[in-house]
Order: sequence, then C-alpha cells, then structure tokens
Amino acid sequence: MFGHTAGMLRWSFLLTIVVILLYSRSTDSIRWLALGQSNKLWNHAQHCPRTRFERKRYGLAGVQTRLCKRHADLMPIIMKSASQSVMICQQQFKNYRWNCSSVRQVPKLPPDLTKGTREQALVYALSAAAVAHGIAKACSSGTIAYCPCGNAVSGAKFDDYIRKGCSDNVPYGQKVSKEWTKIKKFKAAMRLQQQQQQQQQQKQHYKQQFQRSRYRNRQRVQSQRSYHDDIIYMRENTNVYPYLHKKHKRIFLAPRARMNHHNYRVGRNIINHMLELKCKCHGVSGSCNLKTCWKVLPPLMQVGEMLKKKYSRATEVRWLSGGNSARYSVEPYALVGRVTEDDLVYIRKSPDYCTEDPRVGSIGTQGRTCNATEQSSAGCDSMCCGRGHEIVFEYVISNCRCRYVHCCYVECDRCRELAEKHPPSELALHSTRRSVRCCRSETTVGLCLFACSPGATATDGSERKNGDEPVAVVYSVRLATTFQRSPLLLPLEGLTPLVLLFSSSATAPVAATLLSRFNSERAEPKHEDGLLFESLK
Repeated sequence: MFGHTAGMLRWSFLLTIVVILLYSRSTDSIRWLALGQSNKLWNHAQHCPRTRFERKRYGLAGVQTRLCKRHADLMPIIMKSASQSVMICQQQFKNYRWNCSSVRQVPKLPPDLTKGTREQALVYALSAAAVAHGIAKACSSGTIAYCPCGNAVSGAKFDDYIRKGCSDNVPYGQKVSKEWTKIKKFKAAMRLQQQQQQQQQQKQHYKQQFQRSRYRNRQRVQSQRSYHDDIIYMRENTNVYPYLHKKHKRIFLAPRARMNHHNYRVGRNIINHMLELKCKCHGVSGSCNLKTCWKVLPPLMQVGEMLKKKYSRATEVRWLSGGNSARYSVEPYALVGRVTEDDLVYIRKSPDYCTEDPRVGSIGTQGRTCNATEQSSAGCDSMCCGRGHEIVFEYVISNCRCRYVHCCYVECDRCRELAEKHPPSELALHSTRRSVRCCRSETTVGLCLFACSPGATATDGSERKNGDEPVAVVYSVRLATTFQRSPLLLPLEGLTPLVLLFSSSATAPVAATLLSRFNSERAEPKHEDGLLFESLK
C-alpha cells in the first residue's frame, strides 16, 4: 500500500512538471511576435488576453499581459513593431540561405530560434530595437498622450536663433522595450551577482586585516599551535571574517536566457548611436533667420541593416560552469577575442541551411530564387551550396510603344519582354533527379529533341492546345557540378520546344545565339536536327 502511494505521488509530481513546462511562457522568448499577425485593435484593456489559452495564442507572458492591461495604448505600437521586425528580417535575408521564414511560425518557435544560434541573436535584437524605435517615434508624434518629447537639441553656439523641436523620445522607448522584453529572474540574478562581488571584496579586505593582526600578534601564535589558534581567533572575532560559513543563495539562469538578455540589450542600445539632427529654416525666402532643430531616428530598415552587420560578425561565447561566481555570471566570455556590450553573441554554431532538416530549423535552398550577379554570401554560389543554378527567362507581357490618339485616349501595343530569374537547381551530386525537364534521358553528346504536339504535356506541366500562346519559360540553363555540361530548355515560337545539351563553357554564346534567332515573332521553328546541331557547335 505504501509503495503504491509513493508511486502515485511520483507520477503526479512528474505530470505537474510536464504541465508546467508545456504551458509556461517566459519573456526570454520572442513568441510575442505573433501579435503582428493579429487583426484585433488592442487599444483597450478589455482586448488583452484573459485566459491562458489566449496568452498562448499570442505568445504573451504574464508580465506582458499585465503591461497590456495597464498601458493598452502602447499595444498598437508594439503590434506594429512586431509586424515590421518580421517584414524587415525577411526582406534583408531573402537572398541568403537562412531567409528568416521561421519567424512566421510564431508563437511556435522552430529550432533555429531556440538553439542559441546567431540567427536567434539577430531576431531578438531586431525585435527589441523595433519596440524601442516605435515607442520613441510615437512619443514625438503625439500618439502617446502622456509621453513627452525627447531630449532637446543643445546648440551652445547658435542659441540666439535655434528653436528646439520635438525629438524622438529614445529613453522612454528603451524603457518600454526593456519592460516588455525583460527576462524572468534576470534582475534577481544581477542583484545577487553584485552582492557576491561586494562580499568577495569585503572578504579580501577582512583577510588582509586578519593577516596584519596575525603578524602583530605572532608572539602569541606559537609555531606548534598556529593552526589551532587561527581557528580560535576566527571564532572569537566573527566580525573580521563574517562570510566564512555563509551559504550563498542559488538562482539558476540558463545560458540561452543570458544570451537573449544580452542581445535584447544590444537591440535597445543600438538606436542611441543612430539619432540624426534635422533642422527646418524659417524666414523670408528661406533666409533661415530662425530654424527649428530636433533629433530623429532613421527608418527601422536602417536599424535592421546595422544589426545585419553585427550579425555577420557575431561572437560565439561560453558561460563558465562551476563555482558560485560563474554560476551567477551574466556576462559572456568570448572563445576568440573579446565581447563588448554592442556585439551580438551566440552559444551554438548555425547549420549550413543547405538541405531541409526540421531538426535544426533548415528549410533548404532547393528551388529558391538567388542573385546571380552577387559574389558575396547573398549570391547563387553561396545559396546553391555547390548544386548549381538554372537561369530561367520568362516572357512578360506589358504595354509598349504607347501613343496619343486624337481624341482623347492613349493606345499601346502589347509587347513581350524577357525577365531573368535564377532559382537554385535541385541537381545534387548523388541525386536521382539527373534528367533535365523534357529530356527523356541524359546523353553525353549533342541534341535531345522533344516535340510537344497539340494536346501533349508542355514544358511547364500544363496541357497544350492549338492556338495557345508559347509556354512562359523560354529556356532554362542548369549548371551541373557532376557533369561539366548544361542542358538548355527552349520553346520555339510554334508548338515545338527544343531541349539542347552542350558544354557549360558554351552557355553564354549559345544562349545569345538562340535568343537572337528565336526571340523575334517572325522566326520560324527549325525542325532539322542536323542543321540546328551544326549551327550550335
């Protein structure tokens, strides 16, 4: 009976722990970015979450819910900041392997935003900067009634004709951002760390006093009884060494929480260095007899660009484990170099994001559009991860040769233009998809001809009929690393697309030749395989 009761208690305890882990929501995460997807107004305390389910739906912690009820007028600004941070992140990294698409999954967090990577550091810093930026702008625009203007412009040299305008209130924006993103237990850990540092300093001071008193009383302390006399002396003089037997309080703060706190602080403080002075002249004919000056923040996109630079040079850090002082330490230690308060930090290296792997939050780069003219990490060479890329030209129908017709309208012709795209190829070294679209098999020489007769399947997968326009894809050059040759897919003006296979070194001249021959509307399709093959050699 006793064993059964103990087993039930053990299982109930484990169940309680699991429930707490499942439903706990801490502000050390960015689940609150889900507010950017909400359609509610959130301008009144009644709109704030009332139940745990609603809090979980919008990713809010208890502290954030209480802040929503006390200052409901701040919620529309925070919602806009959440939406802007997601949009800017995706805009800036659209040509990179990691394209910030995982932020759209909030309040569910994928592994790339929970493992302590540099991508997680960027998103945390950008979200904190967005809140501080939005609140500071709202104060200067008068959106928040009780929030005054920021610090006035100081003009010691031109005080006689400078009028101080309403600057963006950066300090208040940082304060709101800090309260919104503050991490549970972090303030207590900081306070405890400061107390321990003071205790260590006092301990060193008391040790020095004890050594000096020992030296003065060395006549009393005999060599055979020195250790015993030291113990007696410590017991009798407890004020000299008060922290000898005192047990320190332990507050556990996970390394990722400390990392998030540091990156939150980097995002809040980055706008301090980005204030710009803006002036407006007053006077007859713009003589600027009087001018009004104020400090403004740049658009949030520029703040994101600055954080993007910090992301590229983020520092990998470790928090020392073992010992009380290291356990309470909240400052990171760099593995290489040193860490400043303006550097983004991470504790785990990121994957390469080349292939799809849900375990690490990677969606892969197969089929994504890349920039062929870029040579940096935003170009096709980096994004395609050595798989090569295909160049796709599409016909775009647009108005051209517009002219005025009397009376009274504008008449335009419909012209076809070529738009170039560069999606990465899915052809890998050991891939089974080695055949090119519309080619039945790979050959080592010459020409692979495939005719799309009426009613057959075209190169775009759709069914072709008589009188249909040519397919959208004009040709597709796929650069393969396994075989040093490239297939070219080209639909002619009629219903007969050709698939050509040739060496990669001839890609550019052959493509130019084909475009010049077949881009004209008067061009006739060539069915002579030998003549066409001979002309491309």
